[in-house]
Amino acid sequence: MCGTAAGTATNVRTDVRYRFTDAQSTLSSNEIYRAVAGFRGDLGSAWHYDVGGVYSTTLYRQQQLGRIDPAKVATALQVVDVNGTPTCAAVVSGSDPSCVPLDIFSTNGLSAAAVDYLSFAQGGGVFRERYEQWVGNANVTGDLGEYGIRSPFSTKGINIAVGGEYRSSGYRSRPDAAYQAAFGSTPSTLSNNAVDLYGEVNVPLVSDRPLIRDLSIGAAIRGSKYSGVERVRSTYKIDGSWRPIEDLLFRASYNKATRAPSIYELSSNANASYGVLDTNTLGDPCAGTSPVASREVCASTGVTAAQYGAIQQCPDFLCTVRNGSEGLVTPEVAHTYTYGLVLTPRMLRGFSATADYCSIEIQNGIGYYRAIDFLQTCANTGYDFFCGQLKRNADGTLFSNAGATTGYINQGYSNLGRTNARGFNFSANYDTRMGNWARFSTSYVATLQTAKGGDLGLPDTDFNVVGLFGPYAGQGYRRYQHNFRFTLSSPEAAQTQALVSVNWRHNSGLKNSRLDGNPIFGEDDPNVPDAYKYLPAYDVFDLSGSFTVSRALTLRLVVNNVLKRAAPVRPSPPLEAAERVNTSPSVYDALGRSINIGATLDF
Repeated sequence: MCGTAAGTATNVRTDVRYRFTDAQSTLSSNEIYRAVAGFRGDLGSAWHYDVGGVYSTTLYRQQQLGRIDPAKVATALQVVDVNGTPTCAAVVSGSDPSCVPLDIFSTNGLSAAAVDYLSFAQGGGVFRERYEQWVGNANVTGDLGEYGIRSPFSTKGINIAVGGEYRSSGYRSRPDAAYQAAFGSTPSTLSNNAVDLYGEVNVPLVSDRPLIRDLSIGAAIRGSKYSGVERVRSTYKIDGSWRPIEDLLFRASYNKATRAPSIYELSSNANASYGVLDTNTLGDPCAGTSPVASREVCASTGVTAAQYGAIQQCPDFLCTVRNGSEGLVTPEVAHTYTYGLVLTPRMLRGFSATADYCSIEIQNGIGYYRAIDFLQTCANTGYDFFCGQLKRNADGTLFSNAGATTGYINQGYSNLGRTNARGFNFSANYDTRMGNWARFSTSYVATLQTAKGGDLGLPDTDFNVVGLFGPYAGQGYRRYQHNFRFTLSSPEAAQTQALVSVNWRHNSGLKNSRLDGNPIFGEDDPNVPDAYKYLPAYDVFDLSGSFTVSRALTLRLVVNNVLKRAAPVRPSPPLEAAERVNTSPSVYDALGRSINIGATLDF
């Protein structure tokens, strides 16, 4: 290296967070600790360096309080008369001699013996997790124009950057004996690390020429070595921009990226636990005397010809679920293309606008697949991959005790097929003075999504969930949404500052994915009322304002959803088994209008 350090700046920061929740029969806490340190400086006039590091750890503790075993509930409800005494059928057969009959019609409530039988030992136990990460990086940037290295058609120099990064992650889970007995969870310890080396260059090709105010290209490359992955994975990008006139800029880029599974994704699959399907699902489609699924589909799940039509249904349709797909996930690869323009017309001072198109395709994508996804897709298509996630007992049933090696449906992260997303992003801003008494500004940010889907890695499994909600679409992918804000404020020179702003939020409507005609999503449920099969477009107006009473006091008012627009209601969970609410609180204002009042007092 040449040159000497002309100066340095250091930064050391610690961050500690704690969160405590108590919901239903689970007591959980989250503690987050973080420390950041770094320094940067100059190496002569052309070179600059930046070195930093981060350490973070998250401690999670979950304690079960009085949890009831649903499998025991189902067993305790199956009661027969033995010489005038209500007796569990499981006691008579000998499959569960400790069973205590459950009398749900008694006005005296449950007996102490029944409560003890139904409850998990020690309430279900305690589950502890620890996530830990170390990150260190060093970067050097240089302006080669200081040495006269530039394009002969440009006045700007070539800029380069090189660097490296090291990341180490660790995970540890420690369920106690009671938790292991109740949920089949097992202790696990995982760790992984990655080493990255990267470089980037930006080359101004032409500047200040007719129809080429600026033309530049850039390129970057990164090599990543992940522990547990057999070879170095490469990432690279190419981008360029062209400004023909001062008012207009065109830009484009291509990026190929690789992502290895995170420690969380690995821990989710390595740390197996057992539960049951959510309520209001179809249970085992191959059970009962008249199975929902065909003989051919059931055969692909392991049902024999003799078993078809004679398999016992899961208790209360709650089949056993094994959390943690069998087999670990592998790296995914993404290809991203973007094209866009930036408009800043000088004849309309204060106005700017952007429009960009983006296309992302992920191969061998890592996704979280729930048991209901595997179950329903198997029933709808009969594809071996999905039906193979149903691990039946020797008698064909799909329910078992925690820790069993058969009698469950898999659930967890998997590499499956191809995913894609395409769409447009728009933005516009305008700011102007209205004489000497006010300033007016407006901003517009919008997204138009044209595709979100892909395939399942099998023939004839293409799907697109834009404009849909429900199976495979979750809370929904809106085709169009925007924020349109109008603001009127006093001029900066005014002694009394005031501001009033109105924001218009719009989300386009959605349709239940089962109405889309794609067999992957399943057929329409005839039991769902027509009123719940569509979510209408949603428009909300927000009002905010501030007023400076004096140099020391500023008042603020924010009213979200001024017109108190109600959130659209949908059934839960008949259209989507994993959802436990009847709306999407992340998109809609589930609580209606909200008013926030605040003040700032300077001493």
